[in-house]
Amino acid sequence: MTEAEFNQIWIPRIGAQAAAQLRRSGNLILLVMPMVFACGIALGALDGLTATFTLVFWILAVVVSLLVFGVWLYSRIVLARALSQWFGRKLSWFTLPRLSPASFDRWCRRRQLQPPGSAAPPVVSAAQPAAVHDIGAGPR
Repeated sequence: MTEAEFNQIWIPRIGAQAAAQLRRSGNLILLVMPMVFACGIALGALDGLTATFTLVFWILAVVVSLLVFGVWLYSRIVLARALSQWFGRKLSWFTLPRLSPASFDRWCRRRQLQPPGSAAPPVVSAAQPAAVHDIGAGPR
């Protein structure tokens, strides 16, 4: 997806600041698979070496994994802050959905979130009775 297509999809939904953060965090997830492959290749290469060297390697692999997870978590927190600012409501990082357009739109509808400048949908409270339209009943 080109940057222009990405912006066309996300900026109207979440604003420029959150879209930029989403793009950055999306690139971060691309580090995970190469890291897994590197660990697998390194494990094969370290198979005959001393236990101390192998232990140091695995400790480093765990530290790098935790760092990547920490950076990803921080990016979600920053994204939640940008979304909170965009929608004018406090949103938490752990309630954010998977960010595909369809799932994000469903998530917004459930929370009655509207981007700035868009018309808010009518909200019917439980105290208001639904309008009854009886087609067969006319003026008598």
